[in-house]
Amino acid sequence: MRTLIYAIAGLILLSPCSMGAADETWNSISVPLRTIILEPPDNTTPKFTPVYFPHPLHFDYSCRRCHHMWDGYTEIQNCASSQCHSRTTPPGSFGINEAQGEEYIRYYKNAYHDLCIECHKDLKTKQAPPPEDGKKEETAEKEKTAPTLCFECHPKGSE
Repeated sequence: MRTLIYAIAGLILLSPCSMGAADETWNSISVPLRTIILEPPDNTTPKFTPVYFPHPLHFDYSCRRCHHMWDGYTEIQNCASSQCHSRTTPPGSFGINEAQGEEYIRYYKNAYHDLCIECHKDLKTKQAPPPEDGKKEETAEKEKTAPTLCFECHPKGSE
């Protein structure tokens, strides 16, 4: 039921009126109303299972939050095929961060992990009820907000 509500909300939010797009432009855009399987580029050997990304659960956000290079009119490209995040090897050893330049974020894993995990951590922080005793603690409700651990997005045995 929740998925249906998000799908309907997504259609309303992405209507030609809300996008400011002409009818002919709107007709050429398709928005996935289903779970999308995110897999690494073909020329890599995955260490983890693919991510089953619930696209409709993210319809409350602007498309450009994730698809940052999208012009609002053309078909959205895969992150790696668009050449934004096409690097398939890490740009050095662990400990490299975004302050070290463009090569960091061009690595497809860094792009997904930085965007998804950081957003999910922010959601957990904003939606977590304050602890009654003033101590920081994990709550069951906070855990349901959004996945931030490896196995939550890459479940074992889901291949």
